[in-house]
Amino acid sequence: MVREYRDVFGAAEPETGDFFYHIEEKKLPIKGKPGRKKKGERKKKQRKPRKGHKSRQMNSFMKVLADKYPDDRIVLVCDKAPWHNSKHTKIPKRITVLFIPPYTPEMNPIEQIWREIRTLMGNTLYQNIDEMVVALKEKIASIDREKIKSITQRDWIMKSLISATG
Repeated sequence: MVREYRDVFGAAEPETGDFFYHIEEKKLPIKGKPGRKKKGERKKKQRKPRKGHKSRQMNSFMKVLADKYPDDRIVLVCDKAPWHNSKHTKIPKRITVLFIPPYTPEMNPIEQIWREIRTLMGNTLYQNIDEMVVALKEKIASIDREKIKSITQRDWIMKSLISATG
């Protein structure tokens, strides 16, 4: 069995309900539990992503986000995942990152949006990764802007946006 996955990064705009996402391509599938090795058979080395791999994906996301909205000042609410603020993370000039306290995923509205998307996706088995990506894009497109606004328009976020863009 081979399991594949894609990292998806997203950002939501509280005032309009716009949702922007970026699906990262993966080069390495995750192999399922290997069977028993035959006598004399060498264990295949699995390549591990280089250090800073997720940070580079975050950089890619922020660049695509900044390119999509070239005239906007962007404020991202992030938790303190290592790839959000590592030495490899390069934040574009037009993006300001606001960090929420550690271990508070309930404060990060993107987590509630991902939960909504996972609910829409259901417990579905896809034939291949491409089929899953198509379904993911359809589910994201089906989310109502009012739903995104209701998730993201929190007092502390709206006040932070005013002070950050002031």
